[in-house]
Amino acid sequence: MSLSESILKWLLEATFLDDLGSDVIDVITGTGLDTTGFAQVISSILIPVAVSLIGIIFFLEMIEKFTQMNYGREQDMWVEFILLGVKLVFAKAIIDYSPQMIEAVIVFGNELIGDLGALGTEISAGGIDDLMAEIEDAGRWEKITLTFTLIPLAFGGWITGFIVKIAIYSRILKLILLQTFSPIPMATLPFKEYNGMSKRFLQSFLGTVLQGGMIVVLLLLSQQISEVTVLGLSDDMSMFTELIRALFLNIILAFSIFKSEAWSKEVVGLG
Repeated sequence: MSLSESILKWLLEATFLDDLGSDVIDVITGTGLDTTGFAQVISSILIPVAVSLIGIIFFLEMIEKFTQMNYGREQDMWVEFILLGVKLVFAKAIIDYSPQMIEAVIVFGNELIGDLGALGTEISAGGIDDLMAEIEDAGRWEKITLTFTLIPLAFGGWITGFIVKIAIYSRILKLILLQTFSPIPMATLPFKEYNGMSKRFLQSFLGTVLQGGMIVVLLLLSQQISEVTVLGLSDDMSMFTELIRALFLNIILAFSIFKSEAWSKEVVGLG
């Protein structure tokens, strides 16, 4: 392959976001858990804060129970005191093991994302190679024209790829923070009147895990559409319209990736 054809292939890969999906999937499924030890160390420092929180809740619950005793409910109070003690023990266990539980959900979610990503090779294989077969048969002037046409479009592809990577790494950082600070919101889970914080935390966490799957599906869909447009090129190399469609696709993809966090929150009821 000549130098001009190598440049054209490089520009086409940027324009049509070739292999971006597999790179991003590797990041989603291979990054985030490397800092599990760090998250657990920081979580252990936050455990006293979480214990103090459930201590306050336990104290409020005890006041409520004693208040009810003054209204003639003494016969049922011993059962409620036992249940309150069980809640306290359960809350302490959640505080101690919430980082490990969060990690287990992240691992499970990443495995599902990896299964989705395995479809990427089948869906997007061969698009650039088929297009390069057409380009190799084109004349010098057609190659020069195509090169200058691709430069601004490839720049759009690089911007899209940059946005995708920002979304991926910000999601990873959010997962690490959610795992690290999980003992505090999860401490309220056993207490029905005070567990709104833990429910919102779980919704936000599940939404962040789901966001990874949404990003992968968006990338696979983008590759599928790119494959269709690439293989629809005419033999006379008049591909300007197809390349404009690729640029438009990149803009839509960047917008969709940017909105994936909001959409995932809507799915879990936070929208």
